[in-house]
Amino acid sequence: MEASQEGHIELVQYLIENGVNVNQATRAGDTALGYACESGHTEVAEILLNAGAHIDEAENEGR
Repeated sequence: MEASQEGHIELVQYLIENGVNVNQATRAGDTALGYACESGHTEVAEILLNAGAHIDEAENEGR
């Protein structure tokens, strides 16, 4: 999730290629897609969406 928040495109792609669950959420309900969007990393968000991230994945803060 930190890779998404920081905009590390190559690392996000590597993690996806190696089977990371793009819909995994923290205990607080935050997701990699949410972090990417909040941080303005649209390319990372697009990569996550193309990898199957759910845009409507529930987060505790309603993001």
